[in-house]
Amino acid sequence: MPHRDPSDAEVDAAFADLVAQFDREFDDHRQLPPPGPTPQAPPPQAPPPSGSDAADGPEVIEGVVHESGWRVHHAPDDEDLDAVDDGMDIPPLPPMRLSPIAMAGITLILGAGVITVLLVLGVRLPSWTGWVGFLAVMGGTALLLSRLPRHRDDDTDDGARV
Repeated sequence: MPHRDPSDAEVDAAFADLVAQFDREFDDHRQLPPPGPTPQAPPPQAPPPSGSDAADGPEVIEGVVHESGWRVHHAPDDEDLDAVDDGMDIPPLPPMRLSPIAMAGITLILGAGVITVLLVLGVRLPSWTGWVGFLAVMGGTALLLSRLPRHRDDDTDDGARV
């Protein structure tokens, strides 16, 4: 049986069904009150005497009721975080080490940049410094390009992980 493309009406009906299903799934979330303190908080009360069970009720701070219960999240102290060892210690990155040849190439290019900045600022330099700057840029660029790898590993992995 040959495959036929759905008509525009069928596509629209399928899309409307998806939207209606989405609305049904998330209706409960839309009807929940926004999170935050209770809008009509009772006035603050004096703390109960020590040893009484009344301390287990909601805590009132500056007229706002802060419920305490099994769903309340208390941020851990720094001591608690230090005590946790999850085995996920990430070692620091090793220091970047450039070869002496790469450092020479970078120095040539930066030296040419210094000469250019001095000339732009109007510092009078001998005429040969322009040639030195030009040759430094060309030599530094050639030096750095010659240090690039000629071939890459034939790796078909694009690096994406799911």
